[in-house]
Amino acid sequence: MTFPDARARAVVWIAASIALCGCASSTPAFEPRVLPSSARERDGLLASFGERLYVSLTDGHLERVLADTRAREAILKPDVSGRPARSVSPSSITPAERSLWGSARYAGLCVQSGRTEYTFGTLGLRKNAFVFERGLLIGREPGGGDLAGWIEGVFVLTQRGFVALAIERIEPPRRDHSDLELAECEIADRRPMPQHVVSTSVAHH
Repeated sequence: MTFPDARARAVVWIAASIALCGCASSTPAFEPRVLPSSARERDGLLASFGERLYVSLTDGHLERVLADTRAREAILKPDVSGRPARSVSPSSITPAERSLWGSARYAGLCVQSGRTEYTFGTLGLRKNAFVFERGLLIGREPGGGDLAGWIEGVFVLTQRGFVALAIERIEPPRRDHSDLELAECEIADRRPMPQHVVSTSVAHH
C-alpha cells in the first residue's frame, strides 16, 4: 500500500468515526423518558437517584439532584426552560438533620404520586416522561433502626436518570416514622425495605 492510499484510508476512518460519534450523541443526555418496563432497570434508576438524594441531604448540596440549565433545556420546551428551578434553601436542612441522615445509610425510596406526564401537560416537557411528586426517603442506622422523611417536588425521569425540576418540601428525618408502616409505594427501590413498607403496582397511567 502506498503512502497516499494509507492517508486516504486514514481520512475515511476519521470521517467515519466522527459520524458515529455524532450519531451516538444525537440523543440529548437529559432527554425525558417514560418508565421502562424492565423491573431491573426501574430498580437501578430509582436506587441511583435515591442514593444521590440521600447524599444531598447529608451534605446540604441539593444541586446534586436539581436539574441545571443544560438539563432544563433538554427536558423542557423553550418557553418554560428559562424559568429558574424552584427549591427550598439548602440552609433549611439544619445541621442536626444532616447529622441524623448521616448517622444512617441509604435504605430505600418509596415513590408516590407518580404518572406519565405528556408533552401537552402543564410542565411543558419536550417528550412524554415519568414524573413523581413525593418520595419517602429511608435510612437504616447501624443498630438496625429505620429513619425516614418525605421529599416533595417535581422529579422527572431522563436518559440520565431522575432529576429534580423542583424541591418544594423536605421533611426532617424521624426515627420510626409512622409512614414506614402506613405508606404504600407505587414504585420502590427493591433493596431490603423496612418490613411494613408495601410496594403496590407500578404507575404506568
